[in-house]
Amino acid sequence: MFWESPFLGVKKASSEIKGFGFNVINYSYSQTDVQTYLSSFEKLIKEEPDGIVLVPAFNNKTKNILKKLEIAKIPYFFLNINLKGFNNLSFIGQDSFKSGYLAAKLLHTCLGDNPQILTIKIASHLKNDSILERIKGFDGYFIDNQEESSSLNIIFKSIKSKKSISKKLNYTLDSNPKIKGIFVPSGRVGLISNLINKKNIQNYKVVGYDTTPNNLKCLRKNKITFLISQKSFNQGYESIIHMSDFLFKNITPIKKIFSPIEIVTKENLEFVNIYKQEFEKFYYSN
Repeated sequence: MFWESPFLGVKKASSEIKGFGFNVINYSYSQTDVQTYLSSFEKLIKEEPDGIVLVPAFNNKTKNILKKLEIAKIPYFFLNINLKGFNNLSFIGQDSFKSGYLAAKLLHTCLGDNPQILTIKIASHLKNDSILERIKGFDGYFIDNQEESSSLNIIFKSIKSKKSISKKLNYTLDSNPKIKGIFVPSGRVGLISNLINKKNIQNYKVVGYDTTPNNLKCLRKNKITFLISQKSFNQGYESIIHMSDFLFKNITPIKKIFSPIEIVTKENLEFVNIYKQEFEKFYYSN
């Protein structure tokens, strides 16, 4: 559900620049199937585009893709996920390290000195540079501020078996009663909070990412304390606007265009994603 938001942002920007002669073509792929990624790129490159906005996945395969783009001298942006060491014209997304730093500060503020925190990771996400940076930022907060904390980590191999995740998760929480904070460095925070025993969920302060419908529902029910939004609709929108400015007006963007780090709570969730919701109604009604 996360990727619908930047996709709609792309669609909104596309409709605005269409009058200037731009044609924006979207290519999708499965995050779990590298062949769909390569196949989409092959179709894309045959179109001989003037510019590309790319969500880079499957790092090893992406290196070969980017070599082809650079040989063809096609300018490209990274969207949402930033890879280091490449000649992308710009990166549009969140400062992941600072967002992880903020997550730690929120939990520390809620829990007080020497907080006991459980960090929950999904194995496939640990190949994502943005999520790794969030974890570094989270740990960095306690190091920089010389704050004592006790941290326990769980890594789930996949999210397919909710029953096994629930069993391991609740066993860990029951076995470590001093844990009062839970950090999920991905958009799966709603899934995780739904698997915690109902009688215990109110005992924890839970922080995670992304304003997907399921996460907002959990926030509304007090299963999540804070969500950190990266304004993904804006990311999609800005990527197309900046690329069109480069191609049409020869305006070179700055190397990193960071989206706001927004703290979402139960009290302000109704004001979140307003522009996305307005365009969403228009897009799906047409």
